[in-house]
Amino acid sequence: MLDFIYSPQKKEEIENILHSTHPMHSERLFLTGFLYNCCNLSGKDILRLIQHHSKWIDFDVVEASKHINSICKDFPAPFFSEDLPYITKSDNKPQYKSCQDTSIFSKLNKSFFDIAQQTAWEYDGGKYNLFGKMSWVADKHPIYRSIEDKNGLLLYLDLDCTDIKYGWKIAKRLYDLSNWTTFKYSGSRGFHLCKLINTTHYLDLKEQADDYYQSIKTNLVSFGRDKNNDKPVNIDISSFNRKRLVRGYCINLKSNKYSIPVNEDQTIEEILDISSDIKKVEQYLKT
Repeated sequence: MLDFIYSPQKKEEIENILHSTHPMHSERLFLTGFLYNCCNLSGKDILRLIQHHSKWIDFDVVEASKHINSICKDFPAPFFSEDLPYITKSDNKPQYKSCQDTSIFSKLNKSFFDIAQQTAWEYDGGKYNLFGKMSWVADKHPIYRSIEDKNGLLLYLDLDCTDIKYGWKIAKRLYDLSNWTTFKYSGSRGFHLCKLINTTHYLDLKEQADDYYQSIKTNLVSFGRDKNNDKPVNIDISSFNRKRLVRGYCINLKSNKYSIPVNEDQTIEEILDISSDIKKVEQYLKT
């Protein structure tokens, strides 16, 4: 976990603070300052390290963000007020099984959401319910899950395409590069590929994911560009962080199309046609 700290003495000191149930305020500040100034960790990585590995009984993401912000110049304040609320250690995290989803997507979403650590739904444009009772219907509400899973972390590749036809070609090639378990149309301008990584060590996985994304970007160069030499496909590397929520199989409110599973044998015209009509989606999912 702390292999980036070379001094055995300092490593033990940081471990003792993380494993303490009630560290003093000065110890928390020391931990933050050491990791930031001596280990070159970002404020966000420090917060993630504390969230995943500390045994602080009184841990609170808001208070932790405040003291990290007092030391780390790269840490936004308040970090927890971004568009998607930060996932905390609340015991009131709703699970997918607690929701009676009666939509045609229920079978797909049960598989995709079943052991996610966090679920959420968008009940109005840009407004998300992450806590309490879930009352979504996936053909009417966008629904989301965390990348955190009971069995590991979800590696999530988000392709955003200005040229959807070209983007479909890229998505199929990327699908062939790895053993993705989820391959779906986003319902708007792109595609999602997901697979579960069997680890709970976020910092190690983040480094692995960064290398993976860099490898993909290198491979994309060989795929060429569109006729205007523009960049027709963007891979969102920010999609791999702890607060990110992954869209399930549901409606996309921006386009009024639906996120559906896809396969390499389909044409982009077929995908767009099916995803635009709920009756066609229902028939498609039955076959």
